[in-house]
Amino acid sequence: MNKVTVVGSFMYDLVATAPRRPKTGETLIGDSFGMFLGGKGSNQAIAASRTGASVTMVGRLGNDLFGDQFLEKLSEEGININYSERSNWDYFWLIDPLDGTKEFIMINGEFTVNIALIKKGVSIFGSVYAPYLKKLFWAFEGMGAWRVKDKGNKKRIQVSNMNNKKRIVISRSHPNEKVTEYINKFKEYELIRMGSSLKLCCIAEG
Repeated sequence: MNKVTVVGSFMYDLVATAPRRPKTGETLIGDSFGMFLGGKGSNQAIAASRTGASVTMVGRLGNDLFGDQFLEKLSEEGININYSERSNWDYFWLIDPLDGTKEFIMINGEFTVNIALIKKGVSIFGSVYAPYLKKLFWAFEGMGAWRVKDKGNKKRIQVSNMNNKKRIVISRSHPNEKVTEYINKFKEYELIRMGSSLKLCCIAEG
C-alpha cells in the first residue's frame, strides 16, 4: 500500500441557504444551515485515502468542537493523525499538491506540484513540476539535479559561480520588511520575483 503524507489546512465551511437571491442591500432570513469539513489539505487527504493509499494528515487544529469533529471525520476516512507512528517510518512520500496558491489564482503560471521521498527524516528525492510552464525539476541523492521542459531532452543543472553578479530571488506575492532590509545591504544586484518553489529551482539551475 502506498503511503501519502499531506501537510495542509483544516477549514470549516459554514453554509446558509435562502429561498432566493437577495436584492442589493436586502437581508433575507435563511431557511437552512450546515457545517461542512473543508480546507485544501484535508480534502486532498480524504481524496487520497479513498483511492486506497495509507494517508497521514499534518496540520494545526484547535482544541474545540470543530477540532474534535475534524479528528472524528479523518478517523472515519481511515486517515492517520498519530505522530508517534509516523515518526517511526523509514520511508514516506511528502506531497504538496499546489504550491503557489496566489499565483494559481492570478494565472501567472508560477505554481507547482512538489513531491519528495523522505528516508529517516531526510529528503533523498525531490521533484517540482510547473504544469503551466511545462517544466519539471528533480534531484536524487548522489545523482545531481535535472530539468526538462515540454518533454524535451533532460539537462543537468547546477548553481551559479559565486563570483558572478549577485542575483536575489524573492517571493512575488509575499514581500516583507525583513526581505527589503536584507536587499538594501547590497549596492549592485539583479532582483528576481518569482512564485512558489520555482524560486528554489531558479537558484538550482544557476
